[in-house]
Amino acid sequence: MNEEISLAVTRRSNENLSVCHSFLSRELTDAYAIRSEKG
Repeated sequence: MNEEISLAVTRRSNENLSVCHSFLSRELTDAYAIRSEKG
């Protein structure tokens, strides 16, 4: 029982991490694009 719960928790936090990571990557890409546009 506990093993299943910890697996579910791990899976969920991995999903949250990847969502957070892609969001951060997009933010960084946007910031970089804006900065290079300004020159």
